[in-house]
Amino acid sequence: MVAHRIALGGPRLFGGADRPVLLERSDARFIANLREELADRKRHREVRSTRVRPRDSGELRLYQPMHRVFHLALVAATCDEPTRPRLDPLKVDSAGLVIRRLARGSDGQMREQAWLTTDDRSHWGPPELWDPQRREERSHPGPGLVHADPDPDRRPRWSAGRPELDALLSTMRRTGSSRRESVTPLFPLSPTEAAGANETLLFGLVNTASSETESTSSLPTPSLQELEDAGFFPRAFTETESWEPPSPGLAIDDPRAVGLDAYRAMIQTIVVTFDLEGEGQASLRLQGLLEALEVELEDGRRVTVLEHVRSAAKVLVHGNTAESFEMPHRWPAISKRTRRALLDAAWEATQARFASARAGRSRYGDRDAQYVVRTFVRVRREDGCPPDLVWSEPSAPFEIAAWFEGSPAPKRIIELPDPLNGGLAAIKPSVAFSVPSSFSNFLGGNSEEDILTGNASEGSGPGFGFLCAWSIPIVTLCAFAMLTIIVNLLNWVFWWLPFVKICIPIKTK
Repeated sequence: MVAHRIALGGPRLFGGADRPVLLERSDARFIANLREELADRKRHREVRSTRVRPRDSGELRLYQPMHRVFHLALVAATCDEPTRPRLDPLKVDSAGLVIRRLARGSDGQMREQAWLTTDDRSHWGPPELWDPQRREERSHPGPGLVHADPDPDRRPRWSAGRPELDALLSTMRRTGSSRRESVTPLFPLSPTEAAGANETLLFGLVNTASSETESTSSLPTPSLQELEDAGFFPRAFTETESWEPPSPGLAIDDPRAVGLDAYRAMIQTIVVTFDLEGEGQASLRLQGLLEALEVELEDGRRVTVLEHVRSAAKVLVHGNTAESFEMPHRWPAISKRTRRALLDAAWEATQARFASARAGRSRYGDRDAQYVVRTFVRVRREDGCPPDLVWSEPSAPFEIAAWFEGSPAPKRIIELPDPLNGGLAAIKPSVAFSVPSSFSNFLGGNSEEDILTGNASEGSGPGFGFLCAWSIPIVTLCAFAMLTIIVNLLNWVFWWLPFVKICIPIKTK
């Protein structure tokens, strides 16, 4: 039986802090290098130099693997006695680390949220907690509550002494506390490597990027009233009085017809954003509402709004020049009740559209979030009982850099060919594109001016495609030239040149 408590904290070579130490590495074989540095006391200064340092704002910033920067958590396991002897590594059953997100509670206090997974969902939520007083003395002390094991299968099973109550407790355990917290393993250093630090050291990779997404997206969406106040809904849904559209009575067969920009945007919103042709309840209800309204055409003829919108969409939205539609003379007046019904249906259809199009927010998708690392070990007991679970204090809070931010890693150098001093002679096409005949006809049948002025046509040709080989270095050179021109032009608006372009002279042959 373990006769003393175990403590997890920073290694002595970092001053023996009571929390895990976060390291920043950009070397190619950073794990092997860390092991070698820890094993050699003369190289401990190199390890200390890789500690994540606070920024000018006082916050820690960790980078993603795409920045070619990796982060490690380093922790020492000791016996909680005055001399702090090291824990025998053979007593470590298993160890790991978890990343918790900090969230402010209703009382204003910051609390930890764990990344929890079940069979059908993943999400941030409060870590499972339990308060067995008998085990608290043998586990890492906390403010009245002790963190449960991240693995629900390792958590203790309660017994009330009666089978029917035990069955109820078992059901509660399956439905309530079976959520599994995402864990990254911690690895102990070998005795030879740990001898250099004279401590039982464990390290693990801090994963700052993940392909996991929340099962239910937390991305905020505007309310119906907010969208209405912002003028999101088209005039056909908000104007109660009858109104006259542009170009009344005119037959339209040109998708680019002049003077119909606002009308085209209205039709597109109804058809695309509100999913008019969808099969959902909101879309079907919207179709019914529009079918009950009529627009007035030439000579007093009338058609339903639904029929008119569908005809107009063929030309103005889908660009079908073989179709045409007639612009109405009057758009119908609607009652306040109908107006509200239209807005409600459009709002529900928009929400359904958003729900089907959006993906759940990624695990680290909140750019303003702060996180901490907690480490734990399961220590074997001599009495044959399950291992004791020991948690560390949380690390210092940190943020995760967005993908577009710069990093401290060395910059990649891409050498461009020299187009003026014979450098092009050795360049050959390195990739081939299979171009379909329709696109070949389009490119061959239109000039650059036709495309830029919007007068391009489908074109005509022999009816077969082409295999076009290109030189990627030349394409890169052209892209670099165009990028330089565009960045300098837009600098007059954004004044971003000092941040996006730094040219340093180098010697060339």
